[in-house]
Amino acid sequence: MKMKYKITLFILGILIVGTTYTGVTYSLWLQTFESEEANTIKTGCFEIQFEPKSQSLSLKNTYPVSDSKALNSLKPYTIKITNTCATTDAGYAITLNTLDTTQLEDTNVKFAIGIDGVKPQNGNTLDETEINTETENITAIYTNLKTSYILKTGVLEKNNDSKTFDIYLWIDEGAGNEVAKQNLEAAVVVTSYATKISTLESVIQSENLATNSQSGIAEISTSEEDYEYRYVGSNPKNYLEWNNELWRIIGLVNTNNGKKIKIVKAQSLHETTPINDTYVPFSNTTLGTYLQGSYFNSITAKDKEMVETVNFPIGSASLEETFASWREKELANTIESTIGLPTVSDYGYATSGGTTPRETCYTTKVNAYSQTDCMTNNWMFHSKNEWLLNQNDSNYFYITEEGNINQNTPENTYQDRPVVYIKTGLSVMGGSGAKTNPYILK
Repeated sequence: MKMKYKITLFILGILIVGTTYTGVTYSLWLQTFESEEANTIKTGCFEIQFEPKSQSLSLKNTYPVSDSKALNSLKPYTIKITNTCATTDAGYAITLNTLDTTQLEDTNVKFAIGIDGVKPQNGNTLDETEINTETENITAIYTNLKTSYILKTGVLEKNNDSKTFDIYLWIDEGAGNEVAKQNLEAAVVVTSYATKISTLESVIQSENLATNSQSGIAEISTSEEDYEYRYVGSNPKNYLEWNNELWRIIGLVNTNNGKKIKIVKAQSLHETTPINDTYVPFSNTTLGTYLQGSYFNSITAKDKEMVETVNFPIGSASLEETFASWREKELANTIESTIGLPTVSDYGYATSGGTTPRETCYTTKVNAYSQTDCMTNNWMFHSKNEWLLNQNDSNYFYITEEGNINQNTPENTYQDRPVVYIKTGLSVMGGSGAKTNPYILK
């Protein structure tokens, strides 16, 4: 029997005029949208349009469904945001704000957002979603605010740049009978503010430095005057929407071609795949040929233009040596390519440490990593055997499911995660780096 739920959802729009979140004026509207025509709010030079593909964003008379069924059967609620300013770029934030009268747990409510007509492929539960801590203007209206969730952030360029967002909301298929007759009471808030567009490398370099065991950015010294900036920890905010997929930023790293931004696919391309049936250099392997050919050609034209052809490090050292030693030796042997795999040092330098200090993790032997707790706070450890790009005269190296580095012949089958280097100077047009709000580049 299908269960039905009564859901109440208010739509709240806030426009903030000024250069920061504080010390500025704002206008407020509280409206319900039940008409068949689009509702438009204008103030100053910013416009928010609500288009009723569905009459309201709600969960009335619904029941738990899978992501696929929800996204193929639900009518989304559409918000179109336009920056009509002639001289100022506008930042925006779309948040979903639950009230303390809400009975549904955030683990049971799922959402997804499509942008400019591109339908999302899956959803996220609210408990996976980034929390908004800047709620002063919301609590001024809703004193019973429970939690503010960031659905999407970004930047609209001056002179009528616009984005259209299709918002889907549903009950997770894993919800049980306990959600029967429970409700969701919430407000969708659209916030705008004057801003300046930043490049991705400037965003990376301006991140707060992570202390031991925390997620964030680590400044890795490569010489007395030079640093790499690498994301470390169990779950840093380094997600990137690229090729209509989720990727993660390894960091702003050194190559033989200068500093580049290195990114890796968030999910493995294959659960199990060999590199080749016999040992040959990576460019000539079955996997290398596929990545550089069919897979690279499948990348969207816009994102393919962001990719740099660089010398990928493939050098190796002894399994008895440390991650710091490997890092020095990797660049001694390279292959020119547009796409590859992660390296031993990428993995080793993604930890923020734990009871074992981060610097000690870097000087741990690569075949003894699992004897520490370094991989506990390492976002590149997935508890699966995973191929790396490093190779010697007969074998390729890989991350073991225990967390160590080992080597094996290329006909063995492990996971693979493609890696590319993208250009510096790309503009961040959206996102905060969270999994549910990844960076969007232009």
